[in-house]
Amino acid sequence: MVKITQVCISALAAGLLLLNLSGCQKTESTAEEAPAQKGTAEKVGEQIDQAATEAARHLNKLADDAGKGIEKAGESLQRETKDAPKEGAQTKESQAQEEQK
Repeated sequence: MVKITQVCISALAAGLLLLNLSGCQKTESTAEEAPAQKGTAEKVGEQIDQAATEAARHLNKLADDAGKGIEKAGESLQRETKDAPKEGAQTKESQAQEEQK
């Protein structure tokens, strides 16, 4: 009778041990149902990504603004250079007229 009791207790202990071990393992269905928790490093990484994206957006805006300013300056310079030969030509003509006098 003692042997039967020891065998039953041993079998029961082994069964409980197997149940505990199988309960610790995550199955695919359990992993899909439970939302993934983010660790500290992953949260910091996301913040860095957001900061980099925002910085890139600001830099693009600054580059666009600078490009527009340079374009306006170039247009102004082109207008000035188009007007410059006319003024120079008038000056040469007026010099020629003065020499004739």
